[in-house]
Amino acid sequence: MVLLCSSLEPRISDANCLRLDQADRTDFQKLLVELTECATDNLQYYEAQSGDTELKFASQFSKLIDLIDGNIRPLSESLFGMARRYDFAGMRANGYRSLLFVTERCCRRLLNVATHVRNGRQSLLFRSGHYQRELKAYISCLDQLHYCLHYAERLPAFSAPGSLFVDESVYTTDPEAKDLMLQAECIAQECFYGRCLGFQFCDSVHATLLAISIGMATFAEDYKNRDRRGLAKWASTLANSSRHLYDHEGRAAADESILDGMGDSG
Repeated sequence: MVLLCSSLEPRISDANCLRLDQADRTDFQKLLVELTECATDNLQYYEAQSGDTELKFASQFSKLIDLIDGNIRPLSESLFGMARRYDFAGMRANGYRSLLFVTERCCRRLLNVATHVRNGRQSLLFRSGHYQRELKAYISCLDQLHYCLHYAERLPAFSAPGSLFVDESVYTTDPEAKDLMLQAECIAQECFYGRCLGFQFCDSVHATLLAISIGMATFAEDYKNRDRRGLAKWASTLANSSRHLYDHEGRAAADESILDGMGDSG
């Protein structure tokens, strides 16, 4: 998973940096409160209903609330407290801030989905299947991001003061550091390539990423069927590219298989 650094800002004084950090922390905590309240409202509604659809919604919102209260809130607080130590002089930008930004964007997407559910759940035209899939996808993303936050919180113990990177020699001499690296490599990436592809970017960038993702997935399918020739090959390519536009889960699995293969070959 690639995380972009937060946008560069003009050089600012330490006092202003502290003020902006506090504002960011407060805004993020307000977002979590709003998301939790909306999820709780939906949970209470669906717990009072009967049926498979209602049970699925109740289970998803319950998982979301537990994830926020048990992991996202305390971990984000910890990283907000330490992120400033890794800034350049007068510039609020580093990998910890990027990770917090991506987590914040995921929470905003979840709030948007949860709000749509709350406002439309009693409508005859409510697309329950669509919102269940959206909710499940973004909860999966947030779940994996909480592991990223957890590993990021532990990294400073194996790094020099002010350094974002761990000395490679530590992995061979410290069993705990090696275990941390192995755990981080097990983070599930497929959820970031499907419905949630590029959720942290603006719509114009998302369109470009979607085109690249469809191309990668189509290539993976064509490679599996590389014995085909001529018209059959072109027909297969056209069919696969069209299918991957709507089959988010299939596209994600195909993209992950390609990226995993690149990692193994490296």
